[in-house]
Amino acid sequence: MKLILDGYFDSNFGDDYMMKIIVSRLHDWQFLVPAQANISPLVTQQQNVHMLEQKAHVPTLIVTGSGFMINSLRALVCEIRWFVQGKKAGDYCLGCNIEPYRFPLSTYLIRKKLEKMQLIVCRDQKSYAWLKAHCKHTKIYQLPDILFSIPEPWLYKPVAPNALGIAMLHRKGDQPDCSYYRAMAKAADYWVEKNHQPVYLFAFNTGSEDDVYACVCVKEKMRFQDQAILIKHGVEDEILKGYAQCKKIIGARFHAAVLAIRTGIPFFPILFREKMKNMLRDLQYPEWGIPIDQIEFTHLRTFLDCEQTAYKLSPDIMEQAQAYTRILKQIIAERM
Repeated sequence: MKLILDGYFDSNFGDDYMMKIIVSRLHDWQFLVPAQANISPLVTQQQNVHMLEQKAHVPTLIVTGSGFMINSLRALVCEIRWFVQGKKAGDYCLGCNIEPYRFPLSTYLIRKKLEKMQLIVCRDQKSYAWLKAHCKHTKIYQLPDILFSIPEPWLYKPVAPNALGIAMLHRKGDQPDCSYYRAMAKAADYWVEKNHQPVYLFAFNTGSEDDVYACVCVKEKMRFQDQAILIKHGVEDEILKGYAQCKKIIGARFHAAVLAIRTGIPFFPILFREKMKNMLRDLQYPEWGIPIDQIEFTHLRTFLDCEQTAYKLSPDIMEQAQAYTRILKQIIAERM
């Protein structure tokens, strides 16, 4: 089987590893990536991924998380242009979620884009309900996030983990002295002073969203800057290696939560988008976290001081997350 592979190409840990997991599971299939795509070597280094130099008339598989979000006027304009030009997004989509749309026009445009697909496998129950209501002629399934099925050999075994991990999120408009950055710096200093152990500042997106900026802002506000270590997503498993050194994680990134829960590290959610809330609700995760603009240090301190969070991910979740490729194979086989 040969497919064009599409998705969010922006040096984003979650999207890069979602694509890597899917293409590695479908190792006997061939994936073509447009030559102009800024796709991670984590994906292109797979033997069944090839750069596409000219147009190919084969189906398109989209592997994405929040790829159908319209969160700005610019994004809305792009969707209007896409609709006017009559473009087709893809044939199959794995891993997506649907965020609430502020305008009826946004709902209409995304519905028209998605209803042309043959298969959509989403990652939370709210997205599933939306898709079932708006894409009546598309096969819709819901499974846990793809990253929950990351193969065990890809993970690094923890050896006396003692660091605090903070997975930062850079939002457009955040000033260097914003309350979010100050709160994270205060939590980092508290950990260092109380435990005499380092803090890892994780940048899950090192592309246009630039989480490195947020990490640097936090480090510059810390009293114990020499104990802050910046970990940037790249091509050497930097995030996975860093997580193996962490005793606890605080994070605003969706896949910072998924990776922590998957690897059994107690996680405190900083809530920014609905997808984090929906995932935690689906898993019945005991720590609901706090909104990103309403962070009170007392909540963070309680988490940092407690011995552990009583939560163990069910093996069923990891097994269910492996079913994306099985469903894709089944749907394609039915249409051949």
